[in-house]
Amino acid sequence: MNAPAHVSTGGTSLGLIGQHQWVTGGVRLGAGDVLNRIGYCTLYSLTDRYTIGTQERLLPVGLAKGAKLIRPVQKDSPITLDDVELQEPSTVLSLPRL
Repeated sequence: MNAPAHVSTGGTSLGLIGQHQWVTGGVRLGAGDVLNRIGYCTLYSLTDRYTIGTQERLLPVGLAKGAKLIRPVQKDSPITLDDVELQEPSTVLSLPRL
C-alpha cells in the first residue's frame, strides 16, 4: 500500500487526496454469498490510491452492499469487480449515467 497523500494548510489536515476505500474479505467467502455490510469481520475496507484500485478493478465500498459473489474469495483478499455481480437497480451505479 502507498502512504496516504495528505494536504495541509497551516497545520490543519484537509484529508486524503486521491484515496478510496476498497472491499476486502475478512473471512473466506463462497460463490453465491451476498455482501451485505462492511464490518463484523466478514468484510472490511482498505484505503489505497484511486489509480491502483481502478487498475486492479477493486470493488469500491459504495458498490459492495447487495453484490453477489460469482467466485470464491479467500480471507484477507481484495474483492474485485470481476468477483461480483452488482445489485441492480442501484442509485450509485445510475449516477454516472445521468
